[in-house]
Amino acid sequence: MESRSTDKEVFIRSMGSRGALGGLARHTNDAVKVLDAMGKDIIFVETVGVGQGEVDVVRTADTIVVLLVPGMGDEVQTMKAGIMEIGDIFCVNKADRDGADRTVSEVRSLLQLEMRGKDDWDPPVVKTVAQDSKGIDELAKAMTDHFASLKRTGQLEKRRRQRSQAELLEILKSRLVHYVMTEDKTRGRFDGYVDEIARRERDPYEAAHRILDEWK
Repeated sequence: MESRSTDKEVFIRSMGSRGALGGLARHTNDAVKVLDAMGKDIIFVETVGVGQGEVDVVRTADTIVVLLVPGMGDEVQTMKAGIMEIGDIFCVNKADRDGADRTVSEVRSLLQLEMRGKDDWDPPVVKTVAQDSKGIDELAKAMTDHFASLKRTGQLEKRRRQRSQAELLEILKSRLVHYVMTEDKTRGRFDGYVDEIARRERDPYEAAHRILDEWK
């Protein structure tokens, strides 16, 4: 990244998660839209880490690359329920280390358990040694092939529509909470409902319905 940071056609921006869950900063999606409007051909989004819950990137990117390293062992199995399910491409970096082939084998075994149709994309597992620039061309080709497959099968439009729907719902929820907390007719009653729920005099579902009715 340092070698490309001064490139005239490259823009790099670090964004901390600032407490946001899911692996991305709250406004990462907005930053991607700005870069897209600027005419950037390719936009890379890196999450803050790897874990079962850090899957918000699927709401931002067209192609998801899951990066793994040798020696993860049982960690690959525990990741199955989360991040393994969203990967379009799996990259085993530091492939010159012992255990790289085993990691590749474990990932492929997990992928074979997934139910796919004959026309569905089959996620490849690519080995790289980033510091020596080995396997980078193969990884780039896998990403290009996946994007071409999305366009050919109509999945690109489908994915983007799903992301747009999720984004709109998230904005609506945020605005609704803001209005409820700031409107005079509901703001004063909110704390009262909280106290009643804490004393077990009212259940939270009933309180939520009452707040929404009052707000409307």
